[in-house]
Parts: sequence; structure tokens; C-alpha cells
Amino acid sequence: MKRNDLLRLFIGIAFAVVPLAPAFAEAQENKFSNAGFEIVGPGSDEWKLDRGGNTEAEFHVDRTDAAEGERSALVHIGRVADWGVQFGQTVAAGTKGKTYSFSILAKSVGKPVTVSLQIERCAKPYDRAAKGGPFTITPDKWTELHTTFTLEKDFPQGWFAYISCEQPNCEFRADMFRLCEGEFVPFEKLAREDDAATGVHLMQTADALLVSNNYLALTARKGARTAEVQCPATKGPALVPIARKDDAAKTITAFTVIENTAAKVLVEVQSASAAGRKIITRFAIRKNKPFIEVTAGDGMESLLVESRSRYAIVPDLFAGDLVVDPGAIHQSNLHLPAENLVALLGDEGNSIAVAAWRSTAQSARLARENGAIAAAEIGCPKASTVTVAVLSAPSIWCRKKIAELDPVKDTKLDWQIPFRALWRTDFRREDGLIDSWKMPVRRSESDWDSFGVSFNKPKTRTVWTSARGTFAYPVCIDGSSAFLRRTKFEEPEGLKYRGDDFAIVYPFQKASGSPPKAWGVFDVLREALAGSPQEKLLDVLVINRVQRDRYPATCAVTAEYEGVFSDSEEKAKNKFLLERLDAMDNFVLGIRSRIDEYQAWRKKTGDFIAQQKASQPQLASLADEFSGVLAKFEKRSDALKLAERNPEAAKKLIAKVVTLIDGSETNKAEIAKQIGRDTRTIGGSQDHAIGDFRFITKELRQRAGYRILEAKSDAEFEFARAVRERTLEMLNHAFGHEGASTD
Repeated sequence: MKRNDLLRLFIGIAFAVVPLAPAFAEAQENKFSNAGFEIVGPGSDEWKLDRGGNTEAEFHVDRTDAAEGERSALVHIGRVADWGVQFGQTVAAGTKGKTYSFSILAKSVGKPVTVSLQIERCAKPYDRAAKGGPFTITPDKWTELHTTFTLEKDFPQGWFAYISCEQPNCEFRADMFRLCEGEFVPFEKLAREDDAATGVHLMQTADALLVSNNYLALTARKGARTAEVQCPATKGPALVPIARKDDAAKTITAFTVIENTAAKVLVEVQSASAAGRKIITRFAIRKNKPFIEVTAGDGMESLLVESRSRYAIVPDLFAGDLVVDPGAIHQSNLHLPAENLVALLGDEGNSIAVAAWRSTAQSARLARENGAIAAAEIGCPKASTVTVAVLSAPSIWCRKKIAELDPVKDTKLDWQIPFRALWRTDFRREDGLIDSWKMPVRRSESDWDSFGVSFNKPKTRTVWTSARGTFAYPVCIDGSSAFLRRTKFEEPEGLKYRGDDFAIVYPFQKASGSPPKAWGVFDVLREALAGSPQEKLLDVLVINRVQRDRYPATCAVTAEYEGVFSDSEEKAKNKFLLERLDAMDNFVLGIRSRIDEYQAWRKKTGDFIAQQKASQPQLASLADEFSGVLAKFEKRSDALKLAERNPEAAKKLIAKVVTLIDGSETNKAEIAKQIGRDTRTIGGSQDHAIGDFRFITKELRQRAGYRILEAKSDAEFEFARAVRERTLEMLNHAFGHEGASTD
């Protein structure tokens, strides 16, 4: 048999046999979402910890220990009162007359702990559908706790299913919650079946080997140029190690199996470069993961991920994505920001190749060829790793011509989401920048799984942000259909989307309720960093709420005191008014502190840009572009009259309200309304300012990103990268009025 025929036989056997047994998570219809705590971030907030009375307790999810997967929940209990602690999830109730099994894997920390399993009605009278235990769990092993019951009555309000503990000063871990119809099946039995379905398999001859799991296969054969990736529905990327610039691997000369288990197969491949250099590369495939870990050995300096693609996307949590359309760019090589992640959208919508790397010191670039992205090259010096995933599903990404979208009503795409997840849509604006929108999922006419997006009017999907005003949110998912519109914004003036460009939809990350085999682009980075010293980077890749962001806002308090004066109740509600006025004063001061923070950052960044321009005159045009963006801060400050609309002016208006409470004026209600209007003018200007300042900072971040891509010299690259990185000083945290979760 010829080598190529043998290889095709290997691949056929791998993909014919491996998928036969479904993964246990799919076979078991589990009422719990995110049952093993593997999903973190947006859409993973379904778990809750209820406390009785003044019980002191908390929980968090980490990787310190796990019975299944890589994460478990650690519950810490201090003082206990009443019924203690209930840790679990609200789920749909079962059907009267049917049998169900509720089980979890648990272990104590430090000392034995007594717990029970319970399922109660999610409303009064909080009666129980089931109760199991008490159980005693110990720190030496994971124990599976379970109870099986036949449902005797209906629970139309749903269930709260939880592990309960009334023991003070203790800790325990919980993992793999299961609530399924039918008799109890031990997790160990299901795990064995899962190994058969999702474990890693190795096939080998003297001249070729194939490593496969339920997602992909890696093939390597002597004499071939490099290792290649295959998926059941698509051809994956070629993974080409590079010794030095323009000296790529030319021939595989040998391979060795280092590790061979159902959980992981690790092989070492030796190649000869075009110039005759020896390159050592290690490839690892893990159970139930759609990626390959490529680790550099002797002689290797970078990895070329060859995957012909229509678009390349650098996802950004803090501003719009960087979307590379090779048809609109003429350079053959494009630098990438050192932000650890790039997605290559190819195969006419059916696959996404994702490369993720751990260190920001690893350089990255794109190679363009014949109007398409040909490859991504990631710096990979000895002992460093690049994780390469193939996210493959029919129509896993799509695009829609923006000109075909209506500005007033939704356009239903001729495309359906292949699985539930947090999906993202990128629109290119007429100024060349990208707006990236999360896609809320409709639950009912007025209820949404919004992933942090705040709707003023859920039924019409209307939102308000201080930078854009009130507008219809441009994207959503209803059922399995996606809906887009070419939204018109009140502000900033002139913001429009390019009709001749395309809106691009792709899976960003898993969410609660995602099927086990669903993966998003950001999930690959999360897995690439897992267990490494760089995992702490994930803590940085979030937008945190600024603690001094205080409410109530000026609009709320002015409306309250206008109502009180209108009803002539100001003296009776004197204490209430004074408390609310003081709270509003703190709100105004808090917003102003954020404005001042933006202005200080703007000055510091402007000084840095000026210094670079002075020391490197060749950067003058780039520096002027960045300075032009920063100049918008002062333009907005002047337009909003921030110099006069300040906390001191607001405090004087507050003093007028205090005086008015005991005053003898006959037209108090009218006076209060005028003070309220003046106060809201100050509050509105300040609210608008922090939204506008964030919008400008995001613009600077994106413009610097595109200048990184197009950099023609190392000096341009480093300057643009430094400016882009500086924007995170402001964008990685936010006040609510900045609209960071929505806009």
C-alpha cells in the first residue's frame, strides 16, 4: 500500500470510529448548565450561593482541584445561622410521575464536612421535590453523592437544586452537578464511556503516524514537508516550524512518541529545513479538545500556521476587533499586536483556525497572498508554545453585506447559528474602524440573555449609552436565527457603517447552555493560558467596575425631589431629601473623578507621543494622527462646558434645594423643577463626557492597532504598540455610564 493511501486509511478509521460513542455530557440530558464549572466569563453566572440569616459564606471557581475537567467550585463557610448555606442553580422542574437522579462530586477541605442534596420550589412555600443525605465528605477523596426520586407533584415555578451545609467554619469543593431523568448512573461509568468517545488515539507505522481525538487528527509522515491537521468536515492548517527567517521546515525526517494515554498523546517530530538545519517540534493533542499544542524544541524560532482565509480577526475585549480584509490591503506581510490571539476565518464559512500564544514577547504576523490571508506566523523560540485550534462546523461564521441591512427594522440572515454561544458581530464604520457587538439571545418577547447588555426597553431592544444616545441594538439571536440592522445613532455626529463592507458574525466564547462541543475563539486563548504562569493574564482581560462609581444619579434624585415639592411633602420628608441630596453629591463627585482621570491620562499620553515625535522625526505623521485623536478630548470638554458644569456648581444647586425645604416661597414646585433642570444639565454633561472619553480612547486603541498591522519599520511598530497598550490604563475598568458592557 502506498504511503498516501495508508494515511488516508488512517484518517478514515480515526473519524469513523472515534465519534461513534457520544460524549456523556451530550448523552445525559442534564438540567444543570455549566455543570463542571468549565465556562467562565460572560454567560457563566448561573451559580448562586444563598445564605440563611447572617450566615457568612462565599464561593469561587478555580483550578486548584477538580474531579472532572479542570475547575471546581470552592465553598467557604464561616459563621452559620438559620439553614446555613445552599449552593446550586435554578433549573427547569421535572414532570410529575417521572423519576430523576440528582448527584454531585464533592470533597471537604481540611476536615470532614456534613452536607445534603436538596431540590426545592423556586417560590413559596419552598417545599421540597427531593432531599438526600446527610452525607459526610472527607478531604482525602472525591465522593459522589446522589439521590433518586419519583416526582409526586408539579412545580410550575421551577426548582432550585443545591448542596446544603449547616456546619460552621468549614470548606468543601463541588464539581460535576447532574440532574437527569432516570435511575442513577455512576459518574465513573459515564467517564469510561466518555474516554472511548473523546479520548486520544494513536496509529503508527514505521513511516507515518496519526494522532486523533473527537475533533481533529494530526498526521505526520517521513518525507512530507510538515505536519497537517485534518477534521471530519474540513482540511485544517499545515503547521510549519521555521528555523530562521525564510528557512522553513522542508522534510520530516523522524518522529518519536513521548506520551500515549487516553488523556494526551505527545509526539516529537524532527524536520530538516530548506537550508539543512535540524528542527525539533513537539505536538500534543488532549482529550476532548479541538486544538494542538505546538512546543518549540532545538532549532525552532517560529511556527507558520498555513490556513488560507477570507478574514483575519484579532478579537478585542476593550474596543472593536481588528478585522483584516486582505482584499483591501496591498502589503504582503502584516504585523499583529502582541495580544496572544488571532482567528483565521476560512473554508467559505465552515471553519476558523485559531492561534493563541502565551507570551506578549512572541511576535506575530500575517502573510497575504493573491488577495487572501495565506498564513499566520507566530514567534516560538525554544520551550515556548502556540496553541492551534480548528473550530469546524457548517456555517460557523458568516457575513452579510451592510448595504442590505435596513436601518429601522431587523433583517433575518439566511444563516442559522450552529450552536448556542456568545456570538459577536463586527461592523466596519465609514471612518475605517470596527464596532463589535455581542449578540443577545431572546428568551421571550421581553426577556433576554443579554451578556451584560442593558436594554432600556427590552421588547424593542432599545439601549442608551452616554456616547451614542438612544438607539436600537444592532444585533440579536432569536431561536437559531440571527437578526441584524444597520442602526443609525444619535451620536457621535456622522457615525455610519460602510454599505460596501460586510458585517461578520463569529462565535466569541462559550456561554451557559452551550453544547459540550461548542467552542468560541476566546475559549482557545483561555485554554492556551490554563495552568501556565501567564494564566493571570485572564484576570486582566476583563472590564472591572470602578468601585467609586456611586448611585443615585442626578436624573433619579432630581425627579424624586421635584415630586416631593409638587406634593408639598418637603418638610415631612426632610430627612429623606437630605440623604438623597448627599448621595447625589457623591455621585457627581465620583463621575468628575473619572473625568479627571481621563484628562490626566490624555495629557500623559499626549506628552509621550510628543516625546516620540521629537526623538524620532520619522514618526511625525503617525504621532500627528494619534495627537489628532487625543485632541477630541478638549473638543468634547468645550462642547459639554465641563469647566462651568462641575461639582461645585452642582453643590450650589443642592444648597438651594436644602434652603427651599424650609423656605416660605409660594412657588416651591416650580423653583424645584428649575433647579432640577439645571442640575441635570450638569449631570448630563458629566455623564456624556465619560462615555465620549471612552469612545475616543477606543478609537485611539483601534487606530494604533491598524498602524501596527501596516507598520513599515520596527520604530513604527513599537510606537503604535506602545500607544495601543497605554489605552488599557483606562479601558480595563469603567463607570456604569461609560457603557462598557453595551457599547
